[in-house]
Amino acid sequence: MALDKEKIDEFDGFEIGFQTKEQVDEYLRLARQQAEELKEQIRSGKVRPIPRRQSES
Repeated sequence: MALDKEKIDEFDGFEIGFQTKEQVDEYLRLARQQAEELKEQIRSGKVRPIPRRQSES
């Protein structure tokens, strides 16, 4: 898959994988959907969250 350099340069944070704003929007929509599903599984007790480690500073 050839990447369109001009379209990619419009996004400062993405180096590879996205050619259009629509692809970025779809990726973010799916990520938010997965996060909501995971939150629901945690709430229902199907999945237990991994405790965050205390950062040693």
